[in-house]
Amino acid sequence: MIDCIVRGGNVVTGGAVQTLDVGIRDGRIACIGESLPADSATLVLDATGLLVMPGLVDVHVHLRDPGLEHKEDFHSGTCAAAASGITTVVAQPNTNPAITTPEAFARARASGERRAVVDFGISAAATEDNLAHLDALVDAGAFSIDFPLGGSGAALTVRSNATLVAILQAAARRGVVATVYTGDAEIGAAMRERLQAAGRRDGLAYATLPATDRAPRVSATTSVVVTFPGRSWMARRVDASARPRTAAHTVSPG
Repeated sequence: MIDCIVRGGNVVTGGAVQTLDVGIRDGRIACIGESLPADSATLVLDATGLLVMPGLVDVHVHLRDPGLEHKEDFHSGTCAAAASGITTVVAQPNTNPAITTPEAFARARASGERRAVVDFGISAAATEDNLAHLDALVDAGAFSIDFPLGGSGAALTVRSNATLVAILQAAARRGVVATVYTGDAEIGAAMRERLQAAGRRDGLAYATLPATDRAPRVSATTSVVVTFPGRSWMARRVDASARPRTAAHTVSPG
């Protein structure tokens, strides 16, 4: 018996988009087809006009949790992710304290386990001073090793080529991704001066990180999505004017 049917959505599968039903049994996808039969006990979710697609993965989110929760935290950030069809996030290590030690990683992970509403990973920060901790951070579960070469706070900036090589070798040896931020504070300052001299008064002309000549475009999405997270599915309607809420009806494929 099918427990739940996601009815009439635009299902993205196998490189095509088709109007189909998705049948769920015992929390797993049991079948996909047209006009799947339902009885009085079947929960039917109307997905007309919505996409049914793999949940998106954002590997670079600033949740600032723990220590800087006035900016964002695991709950608010992952609620926003779920509301927009993102079902896995990777939190960056610029927390307070920064995630440079196994102890800091454990605090961040514990906060995520309490507050997150989608799957999450956590990146660790590599610095001039914590090379001895990188193996332990990977053992603790760090998704990647992140470090900037400039344009960031001094404590998190890798300044020497010797340290850069050591970090990359450690990442290769442990089989994790090394994420390198190639911003440069001097270039950023030069670009700000150039934009301001040209009469620009927008935020980009006064940014404190490296800038470009091109201003970003911002757009709003008014509706998204019936999705399945990674190898799961969830049903969710999204209104950009509404406060994000936890997504519901998450199931796994058969």
